[in-house]
Amino acid sequence: MTTKTGTTSTILIAYLTFGGLGLSAGLLGVAWPFMQTQFGLALDAVNVLLLVQTITYTLASFLIGRIMARLGSGLSLLIGMAIAALCLLGISLSQAW
Repeated sequence: MTTKTGTTSTILIAYLTFGGLGLSAGLLGVAWPFMQTQFGLALDAVNVLLLVQTITYTLASFLIGRIMARLGSGLSLLIGMAIAALCLLGISLSQAW
């Protein structure tokens, strides 16, 4: 049985996760022209990023059921958002392609 506080916090975490995922997905389109010139890449090099993103989203889709069964929805969302934030931080601090 879930308490009202537990449900509210899970919903808040879900909204923040949804916003974080949407932000990271939309950010690539805006940031790519700068990244392309900064790293001296061809225009179509973005395909590597899109391929990796597609593979990781697919892998996460296959595994999320088991992860949520083990950790619960709130903790799964919180950990997933923390991992996404760390990945975006790593990308932003990267000095090389």
